[in-house]
Amino acid sequence: MAFYSEFNKYYDEIFPTGKSQLRFISSRVPKNSKILDVACGTGNYSIALSEMGHEVFAVDLDEGMICQLNKKAENKKVKLHALVEDMKSIGEKLRPHSFNCIYCIGNSLVHLTEINDIYTVIKDIYNLLNQDGVMIIQTVNYDRILESNINHLPTIHNPEAGVKLVRRYQYDKDKHIINFNTQLVIETEFQPISYNNSVPLYPLRSFEIKELLNKIGFKEVKLYGDFEENEFNQKAFSMIIEARKG
Repeated sequence: MAFYSEFNKYYDEIFPTGKSQLRFISSRVPKNSKILDVACGTGNYSIALSEMGHEVFAVDLDEGMICQLNKKAENKKVKLHALVEDMKSIGEKLRPHSFNCIYCIGNSLVHLTEINDIYTVIKDIYNLLNQDGVMIIQTVNYDRILESNINHLPTIHNPEAGVKLVRRYQYDKDKHIINFNTQLVIETEFQPISYNNSVPLYPLRSFEIKELLNKIGFKEVKLYGDFEENEFNQKAFSMIIEARKG
């Protein structure tokens, strides 16, 4: 699709590496850890964690994203394990491995539109963690979205790169699905070029994730409103989950 072809080109300009995200993840693991990045995108966090001395596995369903990751890793002379893989298959494909940390950020988990699929992926993550391992998940705060009837997210604009991402939400109450409608705008010398896309998302609520984690067996669960570790509440833009196995 034209949208994803262009989106992949501008991914790093739209979603640059966040210092608070990297600090949050790296502070949860000991030195020389084994880490799995689920839905890694172009792998900025995977590469940064590899540069810190960790052994990193990175998976993404999009072959173009993994291709970019491999090119960047090669340019930086960073060694990591990059795989084109559906997150629903990590339990099978990575079964021999055991990780200190598995993270899935960037609102990626809710691209699974069935709560049973979300449960299965989190259960697979639990099984892939070592006894003291930690899982980190970040989604949009859907408590806030649904209770306040929010129909858009802030537009991301990088004027230096000449790119803009417009993000709108349309909640389908009957299906309990949010249609995530995006418009990628490339600002050219003459006139902007736009690419449109729409994907369904599951609006995962805080009470649902707590119930799932308890059912699966996580022992220590914390929720934050951002990667600066501020309190999670209805006004928070994000929901950050930190869950420990042991």
